[in-house]
Amino acid sequence: MFDDLKPILILLLRFLATYLGLILLYQFYLNLYSDAAADPLTRVIAEQSTFCMNKMGYNTQLIESTEKSGLYFYINNIWATTMIEGCNAVSIMVLYLAFIFTFYKGLQTFWFAALGLVFLYVVNVTR
Repeated sequence: MFDDLKPILILLLRFLATYLGLILLYQFYLNLYSDAAADPLTRVIAEQSTFCMNKMGYNTQLIESTEKSGLYFYINNIWATTMIEGCNAVSIMVLYLAFIFTFYKGLQTFWFAALGLVFLYVVNVTR
């Protein structure tokens, strides 16, 4: 009976194992910076977004929050948003990697994963 479902169960287990492993690593990383306004990756992405907006002619500023975690993002001296952990798209990248490695097909999978991560990173900074 389970012989028919074995390939599907293997794929599901591979996805869950990869996803849970990566999420636990990411959570450990976030816990290292729980007292900071933003973790280093979120800060880098916020600074790169600010740089891009300034290059497009917008007067943008990034100010560290003193009241709560996050970075305040101002456009033309008007508060636009607060950049928090979720703005760095790592959760999306983890989900992407878990999906890609569920269907692992050798070394080409690593190339595909790396190129996809670069694409997600660039899209995240420019959005």
